[in-house]
Amino acid sequence: MGIWRESESLARDRTRSAAFDYLRYSALGLQYAIGLVIFVLAGRYADSEWGWSPWGTLIGAVFGFTASTTWLYRQIYSKRSE
Repeated sequence: MGIWRESESLARDRTRSAAFDYLRYSALGLQYAIGLVIFVLAGRYADSEWGWSPWGTLIGAVFGFTASTTWLYRQIYSKRSE
């Protein structure tokens, strides 16, 4: 009986760990996308406000991609060093 309970406990812990990993990486993906969209929208605003079309959108997209990728890299590799 003792061995059976230990294996059930291990299976439950693995399931919880996997669910936590899915949620963590889903949150990282959403934050990455939201950061990118914010910068693209800021670029579109610059296009409409100052007539920079299409340069504001392109600059916003490049800056958003760079900032979001840097942020994601730091999030992933700071967790590995702990």
